[in-house]
Amino acid sequence: FPNTFIAWILRLIIFPFGKTFKLPKDRLGHQVAKILLEPSPARDRITEGVYLPEDGKEKMALLEKTLDQVIASEPIEKKLLSARREGKLKGVHPDKLIQEATSQGIIDEKEAHTLKSAEEGRRKVIRVDDFPASYFKAKVSG
Repeated sequence: FPNTFIAWILRLIIFPFGKTFKLPKDRLGHQVAKILLEPSPARDRITEGVYLPEDGKEKMALLEKTLDQVIASEPIEKKLLSARREGKLKGVHPDKLIQEATSQGIIDEKEAHTLKSAEEGRRKVIRVDDFPASYFKAKVSG
């Protein structure tokens, strides 16, 4: 406010007890993130009316599809983790782990396909600014 005297008077009238606004705690942010990342009635209420495209090329559709795939693959990933802890699997790269687990009978072909789809979706979501090398080459007009 341009006039500091009037600004102080207005501040006393508007905020008689001072500014009491406090930022939310990190714990609350974690709870909200958990609600948004897991299928639940609360998530459905929050995302109601949000446009979700059907076309798989759209980023929001890809995010939703990948979220569903990752959630579906969680129990299978737990199998792989437990097999690694027991020393049955040696691989580190997801593709090699899936192949090794399938060949040893730890997971079946359907579970392997679920894991591969989730991993492929995860990679697509992470690859946000992925451009071909030709994109950055200068075009010379002659």
